[in-house]
Amino acid sequence: MPDALHFPRLSLRGVRILLQQGTDALAAMDWEHRRDLAGSQVSFPATGGRRINAADLARIRARILSIAFEAGYPSVTRDARSSFDKQLARALVEEDLVASPDALRDDVWAFLSTVLLADLVRWRWEATVDRYRGGVRNALQRLWLRGVSFRRDAEADRWELVEGINEDASMSLLERPGLTGSRHVTRAIGEVWLELSRIRPGLPLEAMTRRVSITLRITNQIMPLHLLDGTALEAEIREHFRLAQVTG
Repeated sequence: MPDALHFPRLSLRGVRILLQQGTDALAAMDWEHRRDLAGSQVSFPATGGRRINAADLARIRARILSIAFEAGYPSVTRDARSSFDKQLARALVEEDLVASPDALRDDVWAFLSTVLLADLVRWRWEATVDRYRGGVRNALQRLWLRGVSFRRDAEADRWELVEGINEDASMSLLERPGLTGSRHVTRAIGEVWLELSRIRPGLPLEAMTRRVSITLRITNQIMPLHLLDGTALEAEIREHFRLAQVTG
């Protein structure tokens, strides 16, 4: 078995140090300059595995930039940004651009967003600070979560949910830790959302999804949703969407 490939990690203090430059100035720098500015705030695990080198990081950067250009970068239109999100969410998982277990670390995504790809983060999210530090709102980490959570198991239409669910619905679900712990649950919610968006286009789905994500999280405390089979889980989710429409 090959050694695990380890990505650089950027501390929260390192994120803050770099952001003191201003997001415009940070975006204008070469990524190596950003890395040098972060200095000792960039680290690797002390033992085990192989450290990714600068050439490999540059290749990952080039691949993600190619996705951005294909989506319309540097255009700042909503369509360009939305297309970038969908394509990158798929590529991060399909091409295993950031492999586990490092993909599970917030500080790895902080490095990728604040050092390697700060220019793209600035384009996608302007000056929104929480898109640089690690977590579910990180500009890149949220796309990896989107790809992992909504990818279907079957080969046919594997990425339909990833590409069909909009940003608002995706984040309403993925920002709820009580739901994202189970891909079985998150994907089932996505399936119901996508079906409703197609057969009932007039529904206020954005507001409904925000309410559903809250009520399902409460239900999950009483009745663990991940233990339900597919049919029972779908029925439970549909009922929550029905109630969300009634109470809306």
